Amino acid sequence: MVLYVFAIVDRAAVRRGLKHWMEHTCIRFSETSNTNQPHVRFVNGSGCFSKVGRISPGPQDVTLSPNCLGLDTVVHEVGHAIGFFHEMARTDRDQYIVMNKDPINPTYTYAFRRVDHSSAYGVPYDYASIMHYDPKAFSIDGRATIATHDPLMQGLLDRAKVLTHWDKVLANRIYGCNGLRCVKWIIGPQCHAPRITFNDFRIYRRSNSCDKKSCCYFDSLEIRTDSIYTGDVPVYCKKKQDSQGNGRWTSPGFGTRPYPEFHRCSYSSVGGSSPLTIEFVKFDLQPEKNGKCLDYVKIYLPYERVKTLCGSGPPSRSLTTHGTFSLQFESDRAINRAGFDISVKPRKSSCHKTIFVSSSSGPRTIRTPYFYPYYMTRPHYSDTYCHYTIIAPGQRKIKIDYLLVRTAYSRDCTLDYAMVNWEGNTFFPKRSSQVYCGYWRYITNIPVTKRSVMKVAYKGSRWLSYGMMLRYRLV
Repeated sequence: MVLYVFAIVDRAAVRRGLKHWMEHTCIRFSETSNTNQPHVRFVNGSGCFSKVGRISPGPQDVTLSPNCLGLDTVVHEVGHAIGFFHEMARTDRDQYIVMNKDPINPTYTYAFRRVDHSSAYGVPYDYASIMHYDPKAFSIDGRATIATHDPLMQGLLDRAKVLTHWDKVLANRIYGCNGLRCVKWIIGPQCHAPRITFNDFRIYRRSNSCDKKSCCYFDSLEIRTDSIYTGDVPVYCKKKQDSQGNGRWTSPGFGTRPYPEFHRCSYSSVGGSSPLTIEFVKFDLQPEKNGKCLDYVKIYLPYERVKTLCGSGPPSRSLTTHGTFSLQFESDRAINRAGFDISVKPRKSSCHKTIFVSSSSGPRTIRTPYFYPYYMTRPHYSDTYCHYTIIAPGQRKIKIDYLLVRTAYSRDCTLDYAMVNWEGNTFFPKRSSQVYCGYWRYITNIPVTKRSVMKVAYKGSRWLSYGMMLRYRLV
């Protein structure tokens, strides 16, 4: 669910664009009045502009001037807000197109850069994508700024004024819903049989994606006359989530049949007001072979840490996180087992906080529960998971004067730690984060934030871990 608010802007034009996304993908948009949570804000400004993906816990502006209210433009800018880069920014773009730099207006050269950390999610290059520039975009003299290697493809650039098939596939893969699947089981009265008449039938064509054999790989309609629970049924992972963090995720067909071959699905949670415990209620995947998991569930945790589970799963049967994680299930073509049933539950925490700092505030301090550095303190009675979001006013930035950490030591700080991100990113990527652990570590060389948001997380799960204290101020 993507939440949004309106500033002074053509609301009808925006709603048309959002409706188009909702009609063709699993993504849902909802207007909100609660601005103390991540949301998109549509504003009337200069030009057509949006940053890519969620960038902060506050509002993310999508700027639409009066010249940017066409359906294609609104859909394009909303695409940026939900995580789409320009199509010609893909890492593999040089295999398909050439950038002619000479006629590009120097002011807009940034718009033609390749984004090497982006992912195409297995979707082929789409010349007609709603996210692709036209061949003469930002040209100063009318010459083409983008040319295709295959001359026959040149006419496809920026041809679509709506979402293309591959735009829809990419959106559904990014958000882990893999398209729309419906099942209708029609039962006629006694001594009668249902009769089906097609008045219209238009779905995507067959593909050679099934081991180079023709099949209905993307979109299909299946009609069967025996049982909906047997045979090659289109299946998917079942996923339920609520706003409090409660969730349930099961493998395709769990409880009725083994999961299918070559299947992939995902579950994710971003942020939240409390830690989350992932409980492996049932877990039965193909055991590892030669030290490698062939069917697996991967858990992606902050600081780019990954746990891979297969076989009977983790010995502890549960795992607690600060509230941000993603799960990915993937199976191969060999042995299929019963699958998994995974639940996600919030747990109480007194140190999951969002702190709004006023412009007149002096240095401020945060500390984990029971941590007092100047006299005898005590270890945690139980596992402690803290997460602090510190938000500065306006364009002010945040500087940490010092961070005092007292935890048990582990290699690469994989067990207990304090973690800081100076870009306000809940996933704590390594490029903008640092992790600390050890006994009485006193750290002062932490970078100033690049924006007005800082994220701080703490995990203490062992009896030798006492906590942390951090002092910060505005700059």
